[in-house]
Amino acid sequence: MPSGAAGMLEFLVDPNSPYHKPVFNADKSLILFCASFWRSALAAKTHMEMVFERIFDVEVGLSEWIEANYPVVKL
Repeated sequence: MPSGAAGMLEFLVDPNSPYHKPVFNADKSLILFCASFWRSALAAKTHMEMVFERIFDVEVGLSEWIEANYPVVKL
């Protein structure tokens, strides 16, 4: 989620919202992650409650992912 968007998820996801972001279109699959897993888990739950079906959450946070030496590509 873009920085500064905390508390805005429902507005960013809802296609009828003036704040809607196309990256959250329901026809896409999304993989959500955060540093420690908790925020992405809540975001995934919110997406599912809004009838989005292809939502995936990385069960370990990015910090744990990095500690396990899994690949990370910075853009």
